Amino acid sequence: RGKVINMLIFFLQAEFESELASAGDKLIVVDFSATWCGPCKMIKPFFHNLCDKYGDVVFIEIDVDDAQ
Repeated sequence: RGKVINMLIFFLQAEFESELASAGDKLIVVDFSATWCGPCKMIKPFFHNLCDKYGDVVFIEIDVDDAQ
């Protein structure tokens, strides 16, 4: 059985804002990254591990180059 990652990836600002509004009292962790960013690549596995560990937290990943 594969792991389910509790992470959302958004490309549109309206989707991002909608998720922020619907999260209610939940903690939200946002990772702003880019494919060309070395430190972003280094932190990605750590970020994904947090997603696995804390299922009650909303994790959002936004690629700054693809987001609109």
